[in-house]
Amino acid sequence: MGLKLDSKLVGTIIESEVFIKLSEMGFDVFTPFMMNHKTDCIIKKGNRCINIQIKTGIRCYNPKWSEDRWRAEIKRKDRKARRLNYDKEDCDFFIVKCRGYDAFYIFPYSCCKETNTVQLYPHRDKQVHQGFDAEPYKNAWELLERAI
Repeated sequence: MGLKLDSKLVGTIIESEVFIKLSEMGFDVFTPFMMNHKTDCIIKKGNRCINIQIKTGIRCYNPKWSEDRWRAEIKRKDRKARRLNYDKEDCDFFIVKCRGYDAFYIFPYSCCKETNTVQLYPHRDKQVHQGFDAEPYKNAWELLERAI
């Protein structure tokens, strides 16, 4: 993480890492032709398809509290840069990949529809959290398998 990369490039790298992982798991991965689509990819096995939105977990370190965590926004921006919730029609699952760490979080839409951000601790054992607890979704690929 020594290089300072443009956020769009980071997003493209993270999406590619997720596409590779999904392909390795035997999913067919389809991406939209147009930019800024509400669905980052559609995965397919057999005759079932799932809409996926991919987010990047960014490391946030606060030396005052000695807290090391990753944070990801679970919102989209409209043309006026307003943050909006995703619609169920656009997203069945969110996959958050923590930049610089080999951890993926697989969240069903129903878990995140009212959430602005998720706080992630992929480098630690189970934590006690206030609010939404993301840790049960760490590397929970079986959620996608069951949904297909």
